[in-house]
Amino acid sequence: MSYTLSQEEELLCAKRVARGAEFLDMRMHDWFLRINTGLLDMTDGLRCVIGQLYHPNGFTQTIVHDFRWDEKTAEEHGVIVYDGDETDEFIGGPQWAALYAELQECWLGEIANRMNGVHSG
Repeated sequence: MSYTLSQEEELLCAKRVARGAEFLDMRMHDWFLRINTGLLDMTDGLRCVIGQLYHPNGFTQTIVHDFRWDEKTAEEHGVIVYDGDETDEFIGGPQWAALYAELQECWLGEIANRMNGVHSG
């Protein structure tokens, strides 16, 4: 079974990732040069954008203790998919997978834009 994102969901992912990229621009001006896009996997806490930038602290340590984000704030910055009450049916399901795939594409776009000297914001 697959899930097709609505245009609204795609735009929301793009907006959230742009917000996250702008946050990283302020913290680490060359963050996009430090990402191995071949290894990028937004579902993996060590291979996602935050995991790659802040390893060995890893994803959870960084967002909770360094950034002081809760799950909703992390979602608003395009680093996780969170439905507010994640159930086993949602996690790993078709909508979850489609949303993470979209986050991945949006992050790759933000990285490419910065490598080409273009910012979305």
